[in-house]
Amino acid sequence: MRDSKILVLVVSIMVTFFIFALVVPAAAKDKATSSTTKVQVEKGKKTVKPKKDVKTVKKTKKVKKKTKKAKKATKKKSAKADKKKVTSEKSARSKAKKTSTEKTRKIKKKKTKKSPATSKKEVKSSVKKDKARNTTAAKRKSSNKRSRAASKGKAVRRQKVNINKADIETLSTLEGIGPERAKAIVQYRKKHGPFKKGEDIKQVHGIGDIIFENNKRYLTVK
Repeated sequence: MRDSKILVLVVSIMVTFFIFALVVPAAAKDKATSSTTKVQVEKGKKTVKPKKDVKTVKKTKKVKKKTKKAKKATKKKSAKADKKKVTSEKSARSKAKKTSTEKTRKIKKKKTKKSPATSKKEVKSSVKKDKARNTTAAKRKSSNKRSRAASKGKAVRRQKVNINKADIETLSTLEGIGPERAKAIVQYRKKHGPFKKGEDIKQVHGIGDIIFENNKRYLTVK
């Protein structure tokens, strides 16, 4: 009995396995064929877009045209406004330049029209300047006269000068020795006594080798 039951179970298992092996590939084939047919059907179908109304299309076109015209008008207005600003700025600059030039011309004319006696300060300053010029000219003339007299005395003088006996005027005729150095010679002579040599004159303050060499021909002690 047990053996018969085992056989029945084995046979039933074999039958189910056989049925399963037959049914599964058939189902797979059916699925593949159904998917291909769906794809073909979808390809064959045409996508039809919904048609728009003619009125709406016309309205949109009109709106677009109006917007374009409005943009162009605004651009033109802005360009005109910019041009007006530039021209106004240029005119303002030119006017400012003209006014400044006119002011400068008026000022120059006023300065030229003023007489020398308009202001007391200017008159006083001019008088002072004239006085200073006259004084300088007089000083120059006096100095020139002195130099000419000295040069004449030097040119005429060819005699020798006794250092121990000559006075200030005769000593000042020597080259490079003016009245101040002549006074110094006389004072030195009074303090230290008469000079023994002509070279002793160099001991006086302000007299050096150059003055001695220029006048040594004309210096005597006796």
